[in-house]
Amino acid sequence: MIIQVSPSLNIFETLSYHYTGDPALLKPGLRVVIPLGNRITAGWVIDTHSHYKGKVKDILGVIRDGYLPDKHFLAFVKAVSGVYFTSVGMLLDAALPPSQKPISAIYFENKEKEGKVEKLHRYSLDELQRLSSAGAIEGFYKSRDSAPVVSLNHGPEAEFTGGFNRHNFGRETGENRFLIGYRRETRYREIIHDCLSHGKSVLITVPDNLTAVYLAEKLEPGTGTGAGTGKVCVDLYNSEVKPKDREILWRDYALAGKTGVVVGGQSAVLLPITNLGAVICERAGSSVYSRNHFSKYNIRLLSELRALHYNVSLMEGFSTHTVRSFNSRSQIFIEDRREEKIAAEVRMVRGGTKGIPADFVQLLNNYFLENKKVLVVLNKKESFNFLYCGKCKKVLRCPSCDRSIEVDGEFNLKCLHCGQERTSHTLCDRCGEPLALVEDISIASLKKALKQQVVETGIMTLSAEGLKDEHMYSLLRRIEDSKIIISTPVILNPLFNNMFDAVIYMRPESYFNIDEYDAAEKIFSMVAELRELVKKGGSLDIFSTFHFHYSLKLINDEEGFFGRELKYREWFHLPPFANVYHIEIKDKTLRKLGKEMRKIYTKFKDSLTIKRIYLKDRQAQRGVYKGVIEAHTQPEAILESELLGNRNIAIELVMI
Repeated sequence: MIIQVSPSLNIFETLSYHYTGDPALLKPGLRVVIPLGNRITAGWVIDTHSHYKGKVKDILGVIRDGYLPDKHFLAFVKAVSGVYFTSVGMLLDAALPPSQKPISAIYFENKEKEGKVEKLHRYSLDELQRLSSAGAIEGFYKSRDSAPVVSLNHGPEAEFTGGFNRHNFGRETGENRFLIGYRRETRYREIIHDCLSHGKSVLITVPDNLTAVYLAEKLEPGTGTGAGTGKVCVDLYNSEVKPKDREILWRDYALAGKTGVVVGGQSAVLLPITNLGAVICERAGSSVYSRNHFSKYNIRLLSELRALHYNVSLMEGFSTHTVRSFNSRSQIFIEDRREEKIAAEVRMVRGGTKGIPADFVQLLNNYFLENKKVLVVLNKKESFNFLYCGKCKKVLRCPSCDRSIEVDGEFNLKCLHCGQERTSHTLCDRCGEPLALVEDISIASLKKALKQQVVETGIMTLSAEGLKDEHMYSLLRRIEDSKIIISTPVILNPLFNNMFDAVIYMRPESYFNIDEYDAAEKIFSMVAELRELVKKGGSLDIFSTFHFHYSLKLINDEEGFFGRELKYREWFHLPPFANVYHIEIKDKTLRKLGKEMRKIYTKFKDSLTIKRIYLKDRQAQRGVYKGVIEAHTQPEAILESELLGNRNIAIELVMI
């Protein structure tokens, strides 16, 4: 029997193999061991039939670990694969607990040695092919259950007729809602109560671990199960949870069918919960979702696909609209629970202003004298010294390569690019006037300046490292005891809601690249989250050199901003009207690379709506040149182009 297998490698296409295992075990989602070239790897059966008529290899073994993903989970990972052009096998591997991922941990009973239990990876490919010639080897992990492979959701499903409606707070099948408000946990409790009372679990996805901890604390008290008075345990499932504890939770939800509430990010959305009743995506419009440097997957999108393919309701919660929700407001139900909107005042930072703006210090001093608790949000933690000529109005740069230079307190210079050094350089090369040593604005320099000009004590600084090292309640006590808090955007978290009398947001352009397609929405959403931190009657001020940017000019006009943004997105074929893909081409010579890029551009300019084409780097990296073609299109058009079949081409989703 010829089957289709998705390897646990970065290979988008499925491969065909001859199945030689027990026919009773063969189902989509079965995990197998396969030969691939001269190596051994794991893979997942995607289809029990294949139309391939050529010569195929036998599988080497079947992994019996007590788990078989159900049809809904398989449909979900296939949908994710189809958007990101990534391997279904890798996605299914990501859904496994830590102990069941490595192929090196698989054991088997060697019949040639009277059933001796041995590790599979200690045998060569030739030896395994010989051992499996009479039938596929049955592999297992040492921690395997004694139960056979099962799938809890392949059978008939109990009907769940609750609804996210106005009367009973449950779910209508597949219904999507968008909740706008500043205290969303109350609404989430209603959804959780309804699902648990019907024996269904709830998945809550969040953009960071601190939000997960906050929700676990807020949702646990008073969340009843049915008519009883007991409390439900909210389970955290993320990178902060110890592998052993994650293993227990995985078995509870994936194998034992536990009913509960799971909160987390990518790990949680890939947890194969068998009795899923609803998906809640908290902080759905947060810019944190778009700035995950550790994963290419957008958790909000994965949450949407998870709800869609499990045919359950999706509730997205945020402090304002997103471009998607505003564009779809006639198709989805919007719950707007905002009571009061804090107006933001945008203040101009003149171009060429160096260091800390004087009017910012004056404003902060006024707030301090009014006995207000003030939060200052800016992106840079450490300062950067530079030399500035007040007459020329220019920053001194390296005379050799025109790059940035490093300056110490003695006016000694060192170029960060070419390494050229100069000592005691105090005069301008252009006009001969004395140079001023200026410290760029950062958390460190701002704290130093405020101690000199406003107050010596009561100033607290906060960054991601501080959040990791300090307990939540200890952190909240320190904030309560401080008058001025200077923080990176890590403070954008519901844990700190309604804590500050005044919030000052310094230079949004230092955190977001204004040239990015979605920079305006990111700025608008970040200001919306900052509003949540301000007490009733408080103030929000924004200092920016780009005060004229439409995201800031329309910062208090939600309808005007999203109307303007949607027109811009439609003109340039941007989400939600099209995805943005980067098609990366590589070659060993610039001539061949250029020829291939021109060929692709000419052939697919219109069908893929190609907007940009450029070299990634003019220098070869590890002997390879790379170029990028930016396509604003849908995944179906990428598949029809058959570019994925070219080994020198990689396609990455960059905006959806």
